[in-house]
Amino acid sequence: MAIDSKPPVIVYATGYMDLIGNKEQLKFIDEFVAVLETSLGFRHERISFDGVWKANPPSEANGDFLQEYMKDASRDSFFYEDYHSFDAFRADYKHKFGKDAYISPPVRWQWDLSSKISKEASTEASKRLEVHKEWFLDVVMHTDQRNTLVLIPIEETSARYRNELPSKHFNPVGIPNLFLSPILEAPELTVPSESDALCIGGDG
Repeated sequence: MAIDSKPPVIVYATGYMDLIGNKEQLKFIDEFVAVLETSLGFRHERISFDGVWKANPPSEANGDFLQEYMKDASRDSFFYEDYHSFDAFRADYKHKFGKDAYISPPVRWQWDLSSKISKEASTEASKRLEVHKEWFLDVVMHTDQRNTLVLIPIEETSARYRNELPSKHFNPVGIPNLFLSPILEAPELTVPSESDALCIGGDG
């Protein structure tokens, strides 16, 4: 089937949208969806990924809910690969200068955590990411039947001040919104506005 013959559909990810408490930001998102529908002829579906998984889970999950099955998968895969991609750098720097290279506190925290992730855990995480990818493309996006755009917010808009340190470290649980596109190996388009930004992933 030719790509142009497939109907375009927007998946409005309710789980990610529910994390946004800024009503003005949500209003902008809804207005943006309405513009896409009226100007381009798209239609949108409001979908809970947790709900779809519960109704039609992959067999590999063995009855686990989405958040249970994917709990550590992103962290153990991405953090492990990121940490070990710097193995040679850390060794070369210490050999040359006799001390560890300086790294920022957030990176130090992440590397300390990542150094404790085993190769076996990373391998299992990668398998789960692949299961999730195939399930998502087939059951959520229906890539064989339609051209699907997945609409998610990047984050909640709020003031940030340079003299205030981050209140918590980034420790991904499940599928964080910005991890979805890399996991699916899908193209990504960011739509900025005066107050926030949207991330749109497709199946192209």
